[in-house]
Amino acid sequence: MKHTIDLQLFARAQSWNAELKIDADTVYVQNISEVSEGEEGRIDVVDGDRKYKIGDQIFDVGEITATVLMKNKTERRDYDLLNEFAKGKPKDVFLTFRDSQGVPQLTYLLSNCGCHRGKKNAYDRKSKAEDTHTFILTPEAVKEVA
Repeated sequence: MKHTIDLQLFARAQSWNAELKIDADTVYVQNISEVSEGEEGRIDVVDGDRKYKIGDQIFDVGEITATVLMKNKTERRDYDLLNEFAKGKPKDVFLTFRDSQGVPQLTYLLSNCGCHRGKKNAYDRKSKAEDTHTFILTPEAVKEVA
């Protein structure tokens, strides 16, 4: 089952918010890319002159990008938590989507998830400065738990 959620666009219809639970800390993200339990993948295997495609028990989860704001101390805390996670070892992370009342709607377990620093964006339109930073989550497996 695939769920593509861009919080900036989706918020108008449902007003869902995404949060990452890393150990005892919660990180609130501005937007997050496609989340899925994976698709069956195929790899090419070469045996002499013959080439085969094998697709048994191979699942491609892909990468999940999460963007956090860095305008104030609270948002900077989210950045710092993800930055520390990026420096450490992979761990299990819970990704929860909540509605406008704060009720969880979807929860995923990102098993053995690694984190890598992405790019930093900054723009200023009519004095509205917004600093964001993107992190790339690389889970080994994704499972919907609620």
